[in-house]
Amino acid sequence: MPVVTSKNGGQSGYIRDGLNGRIVEPLNADNLAAALADVMSSHERAVCLGKGRHEEDRKYLHPMRTAAGFAEIYHTVGRIRPKTAEGL
Repeated sequence: MPVVTSKNGGQSGYIRDGLNGRIVEPLNADNLAAALADVMSSHERAVCLGKGRHEEDRKYLHPMRTAAGFAEIYHTVGRIRPKTAEGL
């Protein structure tokens, strides 16, 4: 399935505009409408975008890679000590 998304968020790490989806500017209705019209212009276009970078995306979104990334974030956050009233 092709993706229409903005630059804001994790999906911008793997969506390549025109290859496996469309990236639009947030809050820009005209840009969003044009991207949706492109994706829906034909079944072949939607399939082409849906298949674009398919193997790369599968590797990027592999559950083990995703879990390792979240584990790293949690470990980093867990090492940060909250400031107490005395430490301010």
